[in-house]
Amino acid sequence: MSTLAHILSGSYIAIASGNIDPSQTQYIIAAVVSASILDADHLFSIVNDRKMYKEKGYSGNLHNARTMLHELIGYAFIGALALAISFYDAKMGYVIGVAAMV
Repeated sequence: MSTLAHILSGSYIAIASGNIDPSQTQYIIAAVVSASILDADHLFSIVNDRKMYKEKGYSGNLHNARTMLHELIGYAFIGALALAISFYDAKMGYVIGVAAMV
């Protein structure tokens, strides 16, 4: 549920604050992907530790399912990527950066 909340809130804030029109689907897709990419690292842990999650469940146990993307290194990488993209398309860089950072 937390992942879904991150995706919805991050992409909504990026789209709303960036004045993205509903017809600009490339920005909407970028916002959704960018808002969800940092939580994709949970999949790696869920696959590797599936026996533990089967026994104990997911609730309260996903705090161990984090990679370096959830740390400062991940945010610095996303920020640098958004900055680089902004030299070609400022709105795209903004949407990617805001959606990921939220």
